[in-house]
Amino acid sequence: MLWTMPSHVTATDFAEGRLCPATAIERFGSVAFPNGVWESLHVAAVEVPRFESLARADGLALRDAWAGGQHRPRTIEKLLPWLRACLIAADTLDVAEAIRWVEHWLRWFGDREGTPVGGVLADPENTGAKMEKFYFDCPGTADWIALAQMHDSFLPALGPNHIFVPADYKGREGKP
Repeated sequence: MLWTMPSHVTATDFAEGRLCPATAIERFGSVAFPNGVWESLHVAAVEVPRFESLARADGLALRDAWAGGQHRPRTIEKLLPWLRACLIAADTLDVAEAIRWVEHWLRWFGDREGTPVGGVLADPENTGAKMEKFYFDCPGTADWIALAQMHDSFLPALGPNHIFVPADYKGREGKP
């Protein structure tokens, strides 16, 4: 289960007070609940729907969960211009290649709009993946663990302890 900001949100929605995100969404950008945790919420409060009755996350929900976060732009349209202006380094990638990977995953997720996306959230320790942190030179900006290197490719990191691995991932994706 993913809680994210709706992808249709505009800066005007925030400025005019039409949208006030939950504290967890404001702080983390998204929150993921494992099936068992969500079911325990359902047991505690019957108003919470059963996990099985919820629609699977589509590409936009996964994109928003990945790209959203504290200190990052509130709308997806502003993410790439912001990266081009503020990204100064990454752990192992040069800035241009880091941005190409972000563009690749934004396209990949966008191509799956309205389509349930299969995949798993994997633990980097269990996969041997190396987390790739982005560093910024913008006021009030925090570093972003954006990607995880697995084999010859970089996959979206949903925080320091989770990597999104698409169901059709072959293990060697190459360059974006």
